[in-house]
Amino acid sequence: MNDKKTQEDDHYSAQIMKIRESELRDKNKLDDEMADFEKHEMHQLTQQLQKKRLQKTQQAEVKLEAFKRKQNQKFDAKSDIRFAQMLTEYGNTVKRVDAELADEKSIQVELL
Repeated sequence: MNDKKTQEDDHYSAQIMKIRESELRDKNKLDDEMADFEKHEMHQLTQQLQKKRLQKTQQAEVKLEAFKRKQNQKFDAKSDIRFAQMLTEYGNTVKRVDAELADEKSIQVELL
């Protein structure tokens, strides 16, 4: 009787170990899938933010290039001052856009 009880206990212990090992494999697989998903989502988020940055700063860059072409070889104080102002505006635009996108990224990362 005692032998049969020990045999049953061993059998159930072995079954429980198999179940635990299966659960651990499933958990590890899910963890890996989640990590891959988050990596993929972060890559997509980074690409989206880079596109937004380009779109938001492109207009200022076009204005700078047009002004430079228009001025070409003219060097007068008024043009230099205007170009410096445009560069300052561009720098401020880039800072503002970068701050907005950093905020957006932090929000998106929290949602992942």
